[in-house]
Amino acid sequence: MAKGKYHEWIESDGLLKLEAWARDGLVDEQIAENIGIATSTLYEWKKKFPEIAEALKKGKEVVD
Repeated sequence: MAKGKYHEWIESDGLLKLEAWARDGLVDEQIAENIGIATSTLYEWKKKFPEIAEALKKGKEVVD
């Protein structure tokens, strides 16, 4: 099985980038587009990888 695209996003640099995008006010659809994935894939990643969901949540808390 090929190494999934998510690997770079569960490392600290990727998580920081996700958090920053969320802090900048980007919605999930825009974040998925920046990564180069479908929004539905981002939703799956958020379910599978708590660190991704946490980074996005942390970034969005600042905006809200």
